[in-house]
Amino acid sequence: MELPTAMIIGVDQVRRSFAECAPDAPAVRQVERPPRNRRARVTLARGLIRLARAIAPPEPVCR
Repeated sequence: MELPTAMIIGVDQVRRSFAECAPDAPAVRQVERPPRNRRARVTLARGLIRLARAIAPPEPVCR
């Protein structure tokens, strides 16, 4: 059931992709993104790791 739906969606996306590359297609400028704050990302990642360790189930005593 999913395969026909995926096939239809895939064909549609390929057609759109080739339509964007056509010689008469309108040009779309690339927008430059502002640089991301690395410190905030690192701090958030460390906080998530600490939270994951805090709520993780305890390891078994005997292995």
